[in-house]
Amino acid sequence: MQAIDAPPAISTTIRTVVSSLPKESLSELDGGPPRPLSGSSAWSLLQRGVDLNPNGPALVVAHQQADHLKGLVGPSAPSADCLTWSYMQLMRGAARLGAVFERHQVLPRSTVLHLIPNCSEWALLVWVAALKCYTTAGLPQTLLEPASEAELRRCLTILAPLCIVVESEDEAARVDELRDQSQEPFLGLCMGQLTTPRRGWLSFVSIAEESWAGDEDGMEASQVSDSLERIVLTVFTSGTSGEPRCVQKSVRTLLAATMTQSRTANDKKPINIPATAVISSNTMTLAHGMIYLCWHNAGTMVLPSGEFSAEAILHAIEKHRISLVGYHPWAIRAIVKHPEFSQEKIKFLRHVVITGTLTTTAELAELQQAIPGGLVYPMWGMSEATGVLGWSVYPKAAPTYLGVPSCGTAMPGARIRVVDEDGRVVRRGRAGELHISGDVVFDNYVGTVPQPDQLYEDEGGRWLRTGDAAVLDDAGHVYVLGRVQDAIKCAGSSLYPATMEDTLIKHFNEEVRVTGVPSADGGEQPYAVFETTDVAKDVAASDVNSLVRAIGPDYRIDGVVCLEQLGMRKFPETSVKKLARLELKRTVTAYVKSQRT
Repeated sequence: MQAIDAPPAISTTIRTVVSSLPKESLSELDGGPPRPLSGSSAWSLLQRGVDLNPNGPALVVAHQQADHLKGLVGPSAPSADCLTWSYMQLMRGAARLGAVFERHQVLPRSTVLHLIPNCSEWALLVWVAALKCYTTAGLPQTLLEPASEAELRRCLTILAPLCIVVESEDEAARVDELRDQSQEPFLGLCMGQLTTPRRGWLSFVSIAEESWAGDEDGMEASQVSDSLERIVLTVFTSGTSGEPRCVQKSVRTLLAATMTQSRTANDKKPINIPATAVISSNTMTLAHGMIYLCWHNAGTMVLPSGEFSAEAILHAIEKHRISLVGYHPWAIRAIVKHPEFSQEKIKFLRHVVITGTLTTTAELAELQQAIPGGLVYPMWGMSEATGVLGWSVYPKAAPTYLGVPSCGTAMPGARIRVVDEDGRVVRRGRAGELHISGDVVFDNYVGTVPQPDQLYEDEGGRWLRTGDAAVLDDAGHVYVLGRVQDAIKCAGSSLYPATMEDTLIKHFNEEVRVTGVPSADGGEQPYAVFETTDVAKDVAASDVNSLVRAIGPDYRIDGVVCLEQLGMRKFPETSVKKLARLELKRTVTAYVKSQRT
């Protein structure tokens, strides 16, 4: 089976309830016309980097040897002490590896699945997929463990990949146990040596050792005809709101998101060519977006380590003069709290993007203080959409609303609205669910049915209900308050945990999370959960409540507990280290119930 162009999106035609308020006072915003696309193919984004900086460094992999796969792309520069490839080398490697794919009948629009760490092989796969019009998909290596067999089987059924890439020979054997053996053709690629021949499998090492005589200048990068509607990427959501869902993104979506976030027009060479480090997992939308944005702007992409390592990232920032990093708040905190952290090591760092989960003003201020030479700012996005919100120029001080910094405003080509439970667009300054529209929004889910009305159409186009609560102010700034499902229903009001958490983190200087416990009246009681403070000795609920009451008359804390009381050493996390709020809620609810009986 092979992937096809994006199927028609499952959507419902609905009408938002008309409000009697003046239009300019409503929480609706149009970012204006979209920026022109760079072409009609994924390859056009990479080709621009080749054209602007052919012999400049495109890829640095700090944890791989300089001569790794040199038979495939050519040797790194003599002065390089780690793998360093130019744009021409990446193009040469893509042409050669693409020829291997074609030889094994991996047809255009087939899905190529990788379960490998951040490495040069992953980068090559991105280039080959763009050149030969394959759909890329990434899954964490942990799914190859026996305990995750059911989930891996589910993913393989959804993706139906014609090519699977793994790190080791043992993992190749594991894939053969689980995949559909009747699916032909099939190409398996292994980063390590294959000591025993395995049907359908090749190693990158053996491919690099093939005879490419007479081809020192590189094979012609023969591009397959692409389509804006072709699915270029499939990615699984984090599972914060339930079972991870498979999201399909088209070439159009990729081009639109890249151009929306690019600082440089198509016909101009960047004045300052950035060095960007990918420190997130290559299974995430963030990593995919960052590499295309970097290479489109002829920059250098640095992979400090196969998996997240604060020590390796610090070393790479200093050695390779990295100017941009982006990841979850926990990762950036791990970097600035590492014993080897110093201002000297990060003196080249200019932009730190906080994404993946909500950041409070207290958390943002802590990170900005640790990185005074760079801008630290939140960026809103989700697996289904990137490039909806942002800044043309980031302000020196981010606007804030009830303890949450703004994620910017609607970007060119994007439209947003904030809607209440009855489908009415709310007045500016009031909270509701964020709905988004534009080419940067994903194409469809595969292998699952969307929730009712999650995708809908009206006279304004096709819309996605994000499930995030947000506020749009009179200046056009958007503040994302958290997930709608995490709001605490208390005395007829919706209280958002992040607002209370910001106040408590500032006061107690430790991690504090707030969740709701069901109450007898059918609502919820807000409980504060402290990371380290012994609340039985040091904190009274009344004291915490007085702090939170200062936010506004609706805010309150009815109880306090600490992780030790809950029998936990740390706050529960999802597979991508986001706070697992539903699990925390269940644990606190069970504890409170046990104390009442």
